[in-house]
Amino acid sequence: MKEKEFYRLWEENSLLYGKNHLRIHHEPYLISSEQSSFFRKSVEFLQGLIEKVTGLFINEKFRDILKFDPRLLDLILADPGYSMACPIGRWDSFFDGKNLQFLELNTDGTSGMAYVEELDSLYQKKFPSNKKSYPCEFKKKVLDVLLNCFQECRQRRVEKPQIAIVDWENVSTRPEQEVLSFYFQNQGYSSILADPRSLSYDGHILSKEGFRIDLIYRRVVTGEYLEAWSEVKAMTRAYLDQNVCMMGSLRSQIGFDKRTLAILSDPMFDTYFTSEERALCARHIPWTRVLKEGETVFRGERFSIPENLVKNQSLFILKPSDLNRGRGIVFGSQVSAVKWEKEVKRGLGRNYVVQEQLPMPRWKDDWGFHLGHFVFGGKLSGWMCRISHDFILGDTSDERLIPCLSTKRKE
Repeated sequence: MKEKEFYRLWEENSLLYGKNHLRIHHEPYLISSEQSSFFRKSVEFLQGLIEKVTGLFINEKFRDILKFDPRLLDLILADPGYSMACPIGRWDSFFDGKNLQFLELNTDGTSGMAYVEELDSLYQKKFPSNKKSYPCEFKKKVLDVLLNCFQECRQRRVEKPQIAIVDWENVSTRPEQEVLSFYFQNQGYSSILADPRSLSYDGHILSKEGFRIDLIYRRVVTGEYLEAWSEVKAMTRAYLDQNVCMMGSLRSQIGFDKRTLAILSDPMFDTYFTSEERALCARHIPWTRVLKEGETVFRGERFSIPENLVKNQSLFILKPSDLNRGRGIVFGSQVSAVKWEKEVKRGLGRNYVVQEQLPMPRWKDDWGFHLGHFVFGGKLSGWMCRISHDFILGDTSDERLIPCLSTKRKE
């Protein structure tokens, strides 16, 4: 059967994630041209708002809400040399066929694009359809964004950059990075993978073992980078000295931080946004607040934190503002009252948000459905579709990657 052959080919030829192959399912999710247009309008509008909030932060707004480690703040405020704060990201969402809700924006080491491209390509080869499927071409789009940032970069010293994809040597997504580096090389650009701890800087040139680095594609996660601060001085100094262009500058942390969703969701910040912007946020951003003592509005009524939060625990989720892969998330509906109250109190005064829990969309009756929207250079560029029985996708979930095809019927 074609299904068995499909799974066999994936196991034999697909990229590894760590030491294993990603789990997949052969049935695809189809996105119509009408849905594609709807997603594009919503995603790109919100991406523009992330750029707007970042610009306001640089100009000293929201500093009382978005409080960062002083080392990170210095990196955020440093001029990256190009205008876009978030050149690459992925909006993770719930979509039930009608309602689209964005749960978070992943800009910190955004990954998955090469896995998606490989799975979609395999599916289209094994299951020809009477519908035309658009190739996602993520590797090409990543390189395009890199080069666009570099061409805009005021500190560039060469016309054709040498590229380093920078992340920890033992990261699970290293096979994906190897594929991207190989693609860059095939397009005529010298490229290496580099652990940030292995770099050298002489005050003018950042390098690895004699390989000059003009352009960094940053995949290393910000929190882990700060934890290794004393070991990554070469990369930090070269960036602050503007002697290397880094695509995925630390300004993207503002979009990644879930407190930014609170800024977009909370009426107390309405004065910073137009009526059209406020309406779009109300439609697509779930109720989100910074976890701190005080009053707010929930479903049209005054709401006291933490008292009402404790009393109505089944309605809410606690999230660390700056972690990914589901780490640290607590569902009020899944813990005891004692545990919930303890977690609320623990989160007060720390970098946490509280978000209204939404129903998880269903796919094929049994599976929960998670839709990720890749944004490259401010433009919606494709999707990542995953199914799981778990509400949160992470290292312990049973998630499966499925083909996601943007289609229109052939003429």
